[in-house]
Amino acid sequence: MKTLIALIGAYSLILASSQVILKLGINHLGALRFKTLGDIFPIVLRSLQSFPIMLGVSLMAVSFLVWFYILSLFKLSVAFPLSSMTFVVTVFMAGICLGEPITVYNVIGTVIICLGIFVLLH
Repeated sequence: MKTLIALIGAYSLILASSQVILKLGINHLGALRFKTLGDIFPIVLRSLQSFPIMLGVSLMAVSFLVWFYILSLFKLSVAFPLSSMTFVVTVFMAGICLGEPITVYNVIGTVIICLGIFVLLH
């Protein structure tokens, strides 16, 4: 069980980090506007040239590899609910790294998630 918790912790940190870095990259690019299909290619090209976006995508790929490893070792019915820890980590990383407000509702929601994880582990 300690191995699963450690792997889920690593997975959550990597995936949450990727989301924060992607958000920083998108903030730098500005709002994406899709008015026609022709707008997609320039946006993709700009995204591919953005270091934060490419780093975020790379971290997402690493998180998928960690997830595949987790799935190879543990039951999905145990591992997947534990992956909700990613939501908890993301809320706090967004608050710390992006300055997003952490509301009482965020705290209540993360406490509920943590209680659910605790119940699953016992």
